[in-house]
Amino acid sequence: MWSLNLVYIYIYNILIYIRILQAFPFSILVPVFLVIEEREKKKVIDNKNSTDMDGRSSYVLFLVSVFIFSVAGRLALGKRIATIHVTNSMPRELQPIQLGCNSRYKDHGMHQLRVGDDYEFGVEENALHFCEAISGRQIASWHAYQPRRDWNHKAVFWRVKENGFFLSWDNSSWVRKSVWQTE
Repeated sequence: MWSLNLVYIYIYNILIYIRILQAFPFSILVPVFLVIEEREKKKVIDNKNSTDMDGRSSYVLFLVSVFIFSVAGRLALGKRIATIHVTNSMPRELQPIQLGCNSRYKDHGMHQLRVGDDYEFGVEENALHFCEAISGRQIASWHAYQPRRDWNHKAVFWRVKENGFFLSWDNSSWVRKSVWQTE
């Protein structure tokens, strides 16, 4: 039978991990979970609070914890991390651009953006999102959301112009990050 202190420690750790999972991907937390679990188990055993903890019950508790974390990680995936805005600021005489944005988890599809149109999509996983654009005989590809670059911003703005693709986090100061290529 498990001691009451050990059960409290596991429940407390699970609640902390669920809070952390809302901010970080599950894959980063697996090693952290294993290290913390072993430390807590050793503390309890060293304090002689649990002398009847056998290997089988520890294994079952570990499997239950992993199951809880995987469910919590899936629930956190639906939460929006950031919103990406792509605005067509090309000259009026040009045709609409064709825009497609993807991540390794989600394809946002192809969209036609007329001059002045804004396309937006939500980032729900902390992964690289890239966009591709076609305008006449010009083509371009750029990283619309990079976790290392954009992790601290709720909105990422892109302005598509004749001379390139410009990034802003405040929708007022812009930096060119990519240019058009001719096929």
